[in-house]
Amino acid sequence: MSKPSKESNNGPEGPEHPHENSNRSGRRTFLKMGTLAGAGLAAGSSETKGAGGMQPDGTTPIPQDEGTVDPAEMPMTRIGDMPVSRLVVGANPMTGYSHRGELLGRLMMEYYTPQQVVNVLRYCETRGINTWQTSFSSRHPNLENHYDRVFQSWEMLQESGSKMNVIVLVTPRDWENAKAWDLLLKMKPKALIHHGHPNAPR
Repeated sequence: MSKPSKESNNGPEGPEHPHENSNRSGRRTFLKMGTLAGAGLAAGSSETKGAGGMQPDGTTPIPQDEGTVDPAEMPMTRIGDMPVSRLVVGANPMTGYSHRGELLGRLMMEYYTPQQVVNVLRYCETRGINTWQTSFSSRHPNLENHYDRVFQSWEMLQESGSKMNVIVLVTPRDWENAKAWDLLLKMKPKALIHHGHPNAPR
């Protein structure tokens, strides 16, 4: 029996087999890229000019200066025919799920305006991250306003020229909400994920 080839098959659309990693895009590269992305986002609030490092529209500029990471080196996998980066952008801070209390959740939602969400996602794309998992579930006191926030972020992301894949978590209460379905049909996410208690009505 011959030994498996060590040659990389990690092409522009990801490896032929989801669990294969090339030598070039191994675990160390993956972790390094995640660390650099996080450090770059943190730097956005400390390296900018003006009060609090904010722009006139109230958002924090995302640094565009490093250029130390080649997006093509991001390890990839697949969901069906869709290439998915092995590092995916989540949405807990964007939807106020701090797990540290109501106050921090509110502060998160004040910071993550739709424009700030777009800024972060576009920065992630420059680092090779091509998938955003967001949620219609929120700590927002007015759920339908939250639906509008998610939709506005997605709409602005599309208008910016982004190619980011979008996956949406949907809770049992969203399944019965006409507005949620109306916006989901407009967004056409790549996938929906049922998010909630297994015995909850679907």
